[in-house]
Amino acid sequence: MKVEVLEDFMHDGQRFAAGETRVVDDALGAYFCEAGWAIDVDGVVATAPRDVHRVVTLDIKDVQINQSSEVE
Repeated sequence: MKVEVLEDFMHDGQRFAAGETRVVDDALGAYFCEAGWAIDVDGVVATAPRDVHRVVTLDIKDVQINQSSEVE
């Protein structure tokens, strides 16, 4: 799918810049359009309005803090 990026974002280690046109996997392109981050150039997938008030939380598990008493 060919998408036009609407805003800067990162996905899976890749930077997507506003205004650029990229070819991505159909499922990924649909995800970007449904999130409001991109427009499907062919117009098959509708672009959802961007929800800037959505609350996003991170579920952080298995965090370990290692402290050393060694001073160099």
